[in-house]
Amino acid sequence: MTRKSAKRVKPQPDFPLSPHASGQWANKIRGRMYYLGTDALIRYLKEKDDLQADRVPRDQPSRQLTLRNLFNRFLCAKRR
Repeated sequence: MTRKSAKRVKPQPDFPLSPHASGQWANKIRGRMYYLGTDALIRYLKEKDDLQADRVPRDQPSRQLTLRNLFNRFLCAKRR
């Protein structure tokens, strides 16, 4: 006996994401599927410009100075 899960429906007709069988929201951008999780609308709105431009989305809070960022800045300055 197989168990069917209830199919998620879009909260609004113009909702830009599609439900996936894993319970996450997904969207196909430039021929590639992106799985955005359960709170996907907020994440999608933050990342859609980067995804459509074929860039890796950057986290806004990660602009803090980390050791990795410090080394990268140092190496870039030395290369210049």
